[in-house]
Amino acid sequence: QVCDGSADCPDGSDEDTQICTATSPAEVCREDQAQCPERTCIDQSQVCDGSVDCANGEDEAPDE
Repeated sequence: QVCDGSADCPDGSDEDTQICTATSPAEVCREDQAQCPERTCIDQSQVCDGSVDCANGEDEAPDE
């Protein structure tokens, strides 16, 4: 995992301070997932499905 405090890449690039901050995601979403503003991943099928999956409800918010 990226920015989880444990170097998984031999060169430690997954914990690089250029990309990792106190609020950076511990999870990088897969291509078939969407990332909520609080940096959690949900399946694309959960976006606009009538059920709130992101903490702030953004997955159900209409596009502006």
